[in-house]
Amino acid sequence: MSELTVPLSSWKPRFPQKEIMQAANKHRYCVLVTHRQLGKTVFVVNWLIRQALNKYHELGTRGLYCAPYLNQAINASWDYFKHYSQDVPSAFKKINEADHTIRFANGAKLMVRGADKPDSLRGTFLDWVVLDEYGTMKPNVYHEIIEPMLNERRGKALFVGTPRGQNQFYEIYKHALKEYTANPNGDYWVGVYRADETGIIHDLEEKRKNIPDNIFRQEYLCDFTAAVSNAVFPQEILDRARNNDLPFGGGERVAALDVARYGDDYNVIKICEYAGPMKWREVVTEHWGKEATTYTTGRVLQLSQKYKFNRLIVDGTGVGGGVVDQLKEAAKKFQVYEFRGEEAATNSSFVNKRAETYFALREFMEDGYVRFDDPVAFAELGTIPYSINSKGQLQIASKEEIKKETGKSPDFADACMMLAVLFKKSNAVTYRQNSVRRNNLTADSGFIF
Repeated sequence: MSELTVPLSSWKPRFPQKEIMQAANKHRYCVLVTHRQLGKTVFVVNWLIRQALNKYHELGTRGLYCAPYLNQAINASWDYFKHYSQDVPSAFKKINEADHTIRFANGAKLMVRGADKPDSLRGTFLDWVVLDEYGTMKPNVYHEIIEPMLNERRGKALFVGTPRGQNQFYEIYKHALKEYTANPNGDYWVGVYRADETGIIHDLEEKRKNIPDNIFRQEYLCDFTAAVSNAVFPQEILDRARNNDLPFGGGERVAALDVARYGDDYNVIKICEYAGPMKWREVVTEHWGKEATTYTTGRVLQLSQKYKFNRLIVDGTGVGGGVVDQLKEAAKKFQVYEFRGEEAATNSSFVNKRAETYFALREFMEDGYVRFDDPVAFAELGTIPYSINSKGQLQIASKEEIKKETGKSPDFADACMMLAVLFKKSNAVTYRQNSVRRNNLTADSGFIF
């Protein structure tokens, strides 16, 4: 059996849904930036249903609707899936309420899942996926789990959302925009639909009067910068660190390790190399899931042999303290420093060491002294907010607060932040021009922070 010869629902795409439907059918990767009340969920549900009914493969086809959290995915889409598939006779479909899946007689299967349950996403292949509010999903869920399944059959992905700062949704938007601009008939397409252009919201001016300006620009004008008016790292600073042309010069290497606290956090180690006076360039970033402290210690020791860093700073909060103790005992060829962000800052303008160090990193990046290459770190750095307390001190949201807001812990960003301590520490790094032996490196031992 190939295509189902049954009527689709009475839903008919309106502007701009018809335009988006045409693009989603033509291109492999679509990034859809929308204002509130556009009807994006209704659209993506119907797009998935139509794909499932009109495509056939002898091994069946698979479509996935994924939101940051399972409950969010169910609440947003499940009733729509059942409603808009109701014109398919019951003999030709099977709805599983427990598993939130719909199977059709042509072998197609549609699934509703959450990115907070990554194991539930794993499988052999996917033909279509909708990633709704992609910016607040766990990092790497797409690249590590979903993308390989799409590649089995050159499946299609639709990234959908309203701006929430310069996070991973902003990163995929920028990448897609670059690709689409270079080749409008290629794999990528970008659509940005502002409320003042679609004309769908009739009381838009009333909303403009009653909603704070930055929220209005974010929610209705699709403004990525409005969401981060209090960002430590504005986009121009992130772009400078991304595009900074710093050479590898064989200088000293330093590393920072952010230790996973909870089951869905990551251990992240980031290694940088000295690239000239006060200048540093990223060498590599590696990450792994939460493991026993002995595993993390062993992994770091292996990386020290491979990349030969001279100094390492570790977040000693919680389980990180155990890793610090083990590394101090085991490390023979590099120094180990402990970072505790909750400690009082050296400069009274900051509420604690965490805030002081984040703004030190900002200074390095703003002055053109750092080159980072890690896209996950850039996405997370773009979501780090600051505020001013009643004493006039600058403060940074805690990891727990950021995780609650964005759906993920800023582990990659915190690794970048801790590197600033070692950047500051190395006032004078020298090495012998005629030698490649790293044990000839010397560094100022003064700890500025």
